[in-house]
Amino acid sequence: MSDAPKLDSPDKVRAWLLKEYPNCWETGCAHAQNRDWTRPEAWWRFREQVRNREQRRIIPGWWIDLCETWGDATWEDHYLYVSALDPKRIAYTPTLEYARADRQVVTTPGKYLMKHFPSMDPEKMRSYQEWHRLGHVAKDVLFFFDPAEIQNAYEIGPRSCMSYDTLGQYHEHPVRIYDGPDTVLAVLPKGGGGYSARALCRIDTSPMTYLRVYGDESVMRGRLESLGFVSSTSPSGARLRLAYAHPDADYPICPYVDWVSYGKKTDDGFLLLTSSNDGAEWAVQVTGGCACSSTPEESDEEENRRWCHSCDNDFHEEDDGGYDINEEWICQGCCERYYTYAVFTRNGDETFVYCDDVIEVNGSAYWNNQDLLEGIGFVYSEHDSEWIDPEDSYAIYLDYEEDWTTQKCVQDWQEKWILKSGACHVPDHPRLGACYFDRRFPPEGVVRHPDGIWTIAAKEPA
Repeated sequence: MSDAPKLDSPDKVRAWLLKEYPNCWETGCAHAQNRDWTRPEAWWRFREQVRNREQRRIIPGWWIDLCETWGDATWEDHYLYVSALDPKRIAYTPTLEYARADRQVVTTPGKYLMKHFPSMDPEKMRSYQEWHRLGHVAKDVLFFFDPAEIQNAYEIGPRSCMSYDTLGQYHEHPVRIYDGPDTVLAVLPKGGGGYSARALCRIDTSPMTYLRVYGDESVMRGRLESLGFVSSTSPSGARLRLAYAHPDADYPICPYVDWVSYGKKTDDGFLLLTSSNDGAEWAVQVTGGCACSSTPEESDEEENRRWCHSCDNDFHEEDDGGYDINEEWICQGCCERYYTYAVFTRNGDETFVYCDDVIEVNGSAYWNNQDLLEGIGFVYSEHDSEWIDPEDSYAIYLDYEEDWTTQKCVQDWQEKWILKSGACHVPDHPRLGACYFDRRFPPEGVVRHPDGIWTIAAKEPA
């Protein structure tokens, strides 16, 4: 859709319909051929209606509900639909000018609602966002048994202490041992690739169970429970594949296992997880990739231990490092992987901010917070779909659009800035020959010839 030619005139819409959807033109709308194609509210509406029907656009249910609830035809003219490139986002036509130019704004449901429904109850707004995520972002849950797929899901999915690449001292990633006989990894694909959630599941129990959910918890829980899984707080009794870093190793490789502390070797050669230290051989709640002794030496330094808010693992403040970020401790590893030093206040104060919440404006990193960005003086560009610093030498205010951009612009015959991509001129015009104008708003006396050449109204092109 993004690469398709712009249907920004009645003639282009008619030609498109005749070529691509002749049946629609002839029978799909009985009055199509007789309607006044010069009316601004006619031809472009029919264009969007055909696209919605014939090109199988996905219209989100929450938006249909919203239009019915608010009862204003204005919102229906947005012709909102789920972005085909990124289902987390939506595309819509915000104004009549955009409709005539066949332009759509791509944004998130949250930004759309805040912009057009600022008085909406916050809880209602959140429910619409959740509705979109449940219906269009999260796909059907997948189950991985293969160790390579399990490892990949940890590396490109939701962050945790086990999301690192394979450690050099081990011949395989610790999470690969989840390919044992009793466990399977459930993942939730997301639009654009990757996974929005994961959970370790037991398939040896009745009913089958799932353990802690990483990532989009509400969606994953709903999907798993619809398949008959129930929540569990302990994997005790599950068997994992027993593997060692090398033949002479004393301890097996092992990931950090939630809600269970110990493990032992079974008679048939598996690593059995257990909550009891009685008869256990190893401790399995470790982040280094290898199990350790089940009877560690006592330490008097517990007062210096911290709990990482990101990966939910403990660490020693002095030995392992860590940072106090907004009164939440983050371990050194998580901070390096998932956080960026960025501007956090209007005064320019900087701190570590989660990478997904950071944007770049004019070469500097900022917390992606609307109040902060507006307070600093930045403006959001619908053209560029990004925040812009008006003081940037490339920033231009478009008078016709009432919007900012950093795209290439030129001044028109009225000395107003317009996008160069939409600009044109009449070479032989005595006054405007060297001046640009927006093709949507040609000066008086300038017309577009059927062959596409702009010329003086009383003059045919050479």
